[in-house]
Amino acid sequence: MTLTLLINTFFYILFMKDLVLITAYCPTHEQIEALEKCLDSVIKTGYHVLLVSHTHIPIHIQKKCQYYVYDYLNDTSDDYNLFGYNSFASGDFLIQSSFFQKTFYGFAIYRMFSIASQIASNFGYKNIHHIEYDCELLDKDVIFEHSLLLENYDSILYTNNGTQDGFIFGSLKSFKVESLPYNFKNYNRDFIESEMKKIEPKHLETFTKNIFID
Repeated sequence: MTLTLLINTFFYILFMKDLVLITAYCPTHEQIEALEKCLDSVIKTGYHVLLVSHTHIPIHIQKKCQYYVYDYLNDTSDDYNLFGYNSFASGDFLIQSSFFQKTFYGFAIYRMFSIASQIASNFGYKNIHHIEYDCELLDKDVIFEHSLLLENYDSILYTNNGTQDGFIFGSLKSFKVESLPYNFKNYNRDFIESEMKKIEPKHLETFTKNIFID
């Protein structure tokens, strides 16, 4: 076996164990453009891509992915007991209210996570890396670095202060498939609703952080 073939085989094995999940809801042309920009940035990494969307995506974008799933049910709720507080700065004043949002979209997001978890598990992927559709992966080495870290850790989550007590940034996170929490990979609407009404701060990111820490 030549050195070139050995190197190619190594990189094939390395890249094929990881799946990049892009979650999307793109009802407008601008959001479709943002999604394609995100997807193009991820494709440059060489990893397989799974796109899960609650809106139909143009066929030319679908063809860029190894997997594409359309989920018909964009399950949201207008129950204000599920809303978290958000802030709005106006001059010297900081206004906080749970009514800056009109809907809770956590059910829809977790439907996507459960779909991705089952695909990754059934098709032998070792890690899942999640990125939201309106982000762009500017450093292609990030996924590779996460993959190396997942040799020793179950998940990689970013918080605003780098500690478990910080607020989690939902735009990029990585998980070891064999260590995925039951309530991440198995969709349970009643459980999500019950837990969301208990936690503070009442954000979906807090729910995600809690089930991984547990």
